[in-house]
Amino acid sequence: MFDIVGISFYGWFLLTVIAFVLANLVASQRVKNWGENVYEETKCNENDGFVNRETNGSSQTDGEEAASIAAKLEYDGVSSQAKTVSQPSIPETRGPDAESVEWINNSLRWLYSQCNASVLVESWLSALNARARKASTENDILVEFECVKTWSLPPMLCDLYTTSESNNDVMTTGRVKSENLGLKILTSHGNVQNKSTVEYDVIIEKLEGKLKIFSNMEEVIFVVYFVDRPDIKLTLKPSDGSPKYSTHGQRSVEDAIVNAFINAIATATVDLHLAKQRNFPKGQHRTKVEDSQKYSDLSICLMELNDRRKLLCVPALKA
Repeated sequence: MFDIVGISFYGWFLLTVIAFVLANLVASQRVKNWGENVYEETKCNENDGFVNRETNGSSQTDGEEAASIAAKLEYDGVSSQAKTVSQPSIPETRGPDAESVEWINNSLRWLYSQCNASVLVESWLSALNARARKASTENDILVEFECVKTWSLPPMLCDLYTTSESNNDVMTTGRVKSENLGLKILTSHGNVQNKSTVEYDVIIEKLEGKLKIFSNMEEVIFVVYFVDRPDIKLTLKPSDGSPKYSTHGQRSVEDAIVNAFINAIATATVDLHLAKQRNFPKGQHRTKVEDSQKYSDLSICLMELNDRRKLLCVPALKA
């Protein structure tokens, strides 16, 4: 006679063991999948070009300061838009000379790569500070351009057209458009005994203008400047969060700061010397002409720059 009780006991015991094993397998698989998802999310955040910035804007590169600035400016679209444009489209030029066009396009691809963008940013800031220092003698206000915000969107170049000049010179014209460009500036005004220093955050909501780029294939230099006064729309806020225009005198000072800021951008000449840069594209050198002709072309370019600066400057406002 079969022992019904014994068979039932062993049956239930075997069923319990099988259920326990299956439960452990399911749990271990869930832990593995969760770990893989965390790794993929972390990897994405590290490689998107905007470290510590989430899609919803709750975490930013400048931390609470940047979030505070965005709130004060009432411009909450900056952070999310900046994250989505980590790899901008690379502009291209056209023109009658195939060698010049190819060299300029290769140069643009090099400049627009993420690892080389800092070269352009540093040269631009240096040019802005040079113009601002020179202009400070006229209005007793010095604007120092400290840095470009990490969430800033890259500029867009369009309508580029390249022609070959004498010797190895190449001239490119076009338009630049920029939106959501953030900068930090340090301003000072007054004499040595009574100097006031204030740090500001500036958001250029719109910048658009016509550019001219003078370049030389042999020396691998680029001289970039605005042909006409660019159209600029910006917002200026004290970095410490203090209210704007607390007094009439402060408003006058900030108006003068805005003028100095815009004049520096409009009249700055960015010089890029890239011959020693690693892997920078080389152009096809042409037969040299007489040095007198080369220096004549350079002098014409310098005279044009000086005339342009006089035309593009707006009258300085006294603080």
